[in-house]
Amino acid sequence: FSPAPPGVPFGALLSGWAADQGMSPDAKPVPRALYDRQRTLTRLEDFLGQHDAAQVTKADAVRWKEDGQKRGLTAGTLRNDISEMSAIWKWAIRNGKLSENPFEGISPPKPKRRAATRRPFTEQEAALILNAARKERGVLRWLPWVCALTGARLNEIVQSDREDLIEVDGVLALRIHDDGEDGETRSLKNADSRRTVPLHWALIAEGFPDYARALPAGSPLFPDVKPDAVFGLRSPIAGKKVSRWLKVKLGLSDPHISPLHSWRHTFIDAARLAEIPQEVRSAITGHAAKLDESAAYGLGVGHFLGLLKREIDKIALPAGVEPRAAKPG
Repeated sequence: FSPAPPGVPFGALLSGWAADQGMSPDAKPVPRALYDRQRTLTRLEDFLGQHDAAQVTKADAVRWKEDGQKRGLTAGTLRNDISEMSAIWKWAIRNGKLSENPFEGISPPKPKRRAATRRPFTEQEAALILNAARKERGVLRWLPWVCALTGARLNEIVQSDREDLIEVDGVLALRIHDDGEDGETRSLKNADSRRTVPLHWALIAEGFPDYARALPAGSPLFPDVKPDAVFGLRSPIAGKKVSRWLKVKLGLSDPHISPLHSWRHTFIDAARLAEIPQEVRSAITGHAAKLDESAAYGLGVGHFLGLLKREIDKIALPAGVEPRAAKPG
């Protein structure tokens, strides 16, 4: 008689997977990827009525998927849930905990990719927003202007603090990075997102550096936006606040508008009109610009702040927005 093999608890797999990702289950706030998988594993456990990963079969996984379909979950949600579980079971197989992955190959197929529907702001919409922002305070006052004249993502700006406004060789710039300190939660889309963006001349004339410098040392750029309770991120709160302002106060409710990401589209179009070279434009916006092999040579155009400053200053304000001062030079 051979003793039954020990069980493989869901929690043990999750802890092992998280450790390989550099995450701690006890981290506060909990990392988003870990939080999502914790919730999905709990739903799976509730459905199966047990938490031994070694007992989960392909039939169990298919029943779980079909139950979700009956409850009206979208194909995208099901793909995401199954992908999360499949990644954990793959970790278990690689580490000798399990021999089979019951979630392999059962995801609903992805639909054919459709063209993106998000659009830039029109000239009139951009002017309406920037002029209205001048009458506001805090995040509503400055976030639209910063996004409009840097092309940066919402999260990149709202996770910044006072010390991220720097001056290098006479060039005022905003340092965009993910070097969080003292439990601070920061994240970026990818390595190309780490960059230093010179401040547009009109943003300086508008008074943004004066606003930032008046904040206490160590203050977030927008102290009126608090981190959310689960992930410690400011972007969800800021996004909702700006979205509500655009829709309710300014009447901009087109579903093809993203309250802040549309500025990224608007900025890139403005850079094209200003004939800013793609390599420079990508260095400003944090996109990869792998035009040819030379992209990997030298320091990279993002290192030359003077050059970036000359180019970003070519971006024109929307018609109908009067600058606070004349353009230098």
